[in-house]
Amino acid sequence: MTPATVKPQDGYKNLLNVWNNSKNLPKDDGDSLANLSYGFWHAGNTLDTFMDYYRRAQPPGYQKEAASRTEEAIAVFKAAIGVDPINPPAKPPLVAWWDDYGWWGVALLKAYTLTNASRYLQCAKTCWDFMDQGGRHHNDKDPNEKNGTWNHYPEGVQNLITNSLFLNLSAQLYGLTHEQKYLNGACDQFEWFYHWFTQGALCPVAPGGNLVYPSCGKSVSVNDKSIRDYKGLYWTGDQGAVLGALSELLKIAGAAAPKIKNPANLAKYLRDTCDSIANAVSINAEMVYLNTGVLYEQSWYDLNGAVGKGVLMRYLGAWVMDRGVLNFFQKFIGDNALAATTNPESDGYFRFSWANAGRTITTDGYPVLKQLTRQCAGQDAFNAYLLVSPVG
Repeated sequence: MTPATVKPQDGYKNLLNVWNNSKNLPKDDGDSLANLSYGFWHAGNTLDTFMDYYRRAQPPGYQKEAASRTEEAIAVFKAAIGVDPINPPAKPPLVAWWDDYGWWGVALLKAYTLTNASRYLQCAKTCWDFMDQGGRHHNDKDPNEKNGTWNHYPEGVQNLITNSLFLNLSAQLYGLTHEQKYLNGACDQFEWFYHWFTQGALCPVAPGGNLVYPSCGKSVSVNDKSIRDYKGLYWTGDQGAVLGALSELLKIAGAAAPKIKNPANLAKYLRDTCDSIANAVSINAEMVYLNTGVLYEQSWYDLNGAVGKGVLMRYLGAWVMDRGVLNFFQKFIGDNALAATTNPESDGYFRFSWANAGRTITTDGYPVLKQLTRQCAGQDAFNAYLLVSPVG
């Protein structure tokens, strides 16, 4: 398999079709993007996928299309949450998971950079405010929870996804606005990560909890535990989310380093950690199927797990380009893009199992979101391919 052969047929067209089918459904329909059980966070994630496609493929009228998708997404946000993200209330509504706002905020920043529409930047700021006011543990005396972000109200856990998204969003907002509160948020959140990376000791070989994090020269997985609670499930998207967060912090390391006590050399630590994650996810036996070099579903087959491979590809592609280390990764990304976008399932949408590993998605009875999540992940793989192996 070579990257040059990656030419998905109707990938974007199918994604837009299923997006339209889902966004027009009433909120009480489980397949609706405005439904808080599944659809709402997938709407934010899919908006991110659209923005990457528009930015990299640049089809005719791509900036107008980017604005259209974003306006449609904002309408979904209003329907789901009951508030306008452009004119938000003083206190966050207690209806969604805090990580949902992270997915939305990061996607809205991409919409802002594509369109230069200040309203989208304001929406991203709203998402940050909701996370900061609702899910943050600013002054917790427990060192395991201090500066971390809960995933839900009133009871939840501090997991990698929620904390990664808050770090990512904070770092990007500071880079765009230079407002001190975003720098403070990024630095505080990183201290939570550093505590768990160095003190968590959930595995004697590779501390760090729910993360592929090679240390001592070995690529190992300690993903049988989350940072706080045993999950027994392995989501590839966790690795991508952490990679994305740490790489965004690296971009503002000059401003962040004076506010962070440890490590002594923040920029080097972040580069080394991102390199370690990138290397591990491309060879780890629990993520890459047999000798195919293709990502697969180890144990999480639902509508959330369906997009995990795509999330990893999204952030891996971005890191590879930022770092300038194409070589092996270019082939890895190309091989996965090819596997993800060829031989679609009988409904015409991308396959759930890229490696053809016999995995079947569990849909909980939501056929439209079944199509959306598979198509979104495959499109993420193609978007990553466009980034590292541009066509034409």
